[in-house]
Amino acid sequence: MSSASANEQLVHAFYEAFAKKDWPTIAAAYHEEIHFTDPVFDLHGPRAAGMWRMLLQGGGDMTVVHSDVRGQRDDRQRALGGDVHVLADGSQSGQSHRARFEFRDGKIVRHVDDFSFWKWSSQALGPTGILLGWTPLVRAKIRKTANARLEKFLA
Repeated sequence: MSSASANEQLVHAFYEAFAKKDWPTIAAAYHEEIHFTDPVFDLHGPRAAGMWRMLLQGGGDMTVVHSDVRGQRDDRQRALGGDVHVLADGSQSGQSHRARFEFRDGKIVRHVDDFSFWKWSSQALGPTGILLGWTPLVRAKIRKTANARLEKFLA
């Protein structure tokens, strides 16, 4: 099996674990040196898997549908990364975004979720998000609150 195929299968398994709210499978897909980023979080190591555990255990209506999984290679035919189209649906999301991955040792070592912070904050915060979700002040406040919630959850 080629590295791209193995990586694509890993990404499929990663997202299928969301359907089951199976955070141990999500955590097992991550390399010990995982670096996860999105517009809210910038996490390393076990904190990344901990974030998914927090979101899955606290977000009863969170569902994720993935498609268009593609592996990417460099000139030496090593699997470097891949991306996937994701539609997240829940009380605080419900938008489409791209996720990009890099792999090492058969696991995900870098995971980047790229979505519109303003659209997300508009859904999560309602009128406040619509009016102010684009501002650096609101973005910083949400990041601080989300990271404090994660620290409390992991403690």
